[in-house]
Amino acid sequence: MKVLILLGLISLSLFASVSMGKIIYKKECAHCHNEAKYFASHKKAKEWKIYFNTDLLKRLHQDKNLSLPYFQSIKLNEDKKHLKALFLKYSKDRGSHNSCY
Repeated sequence: MKVLILLGLISLSLFASVSMGKIIYKKECAHCHNEAKYFASHKKAKEWKIYFNTDLLKRLHQDKNLSLPYFQSIKLNEDKKHLKALFLKYSKDRGSHNSCY
């Protein structure tokens, strides 16, 4: 039984989660981005894919010296899939959304 529970938890962590992206965004990003509620809708999904599939997001933050410890950490790589799911869901071309929370 314990093995099944453990396998279930592991398999859940392999998939990107919008709700987990919201939690990460609030914790790691919202303190620097003043308009956090509407930030994801500033770009189209295709643009967000470029940011998350390359190191562009990391380079932009490093160039501005924003959240440097987070962007240099291993945690970013773990969080990236969840943040990407959040930003894609609430991107400019994915419909009308009041906020990304």
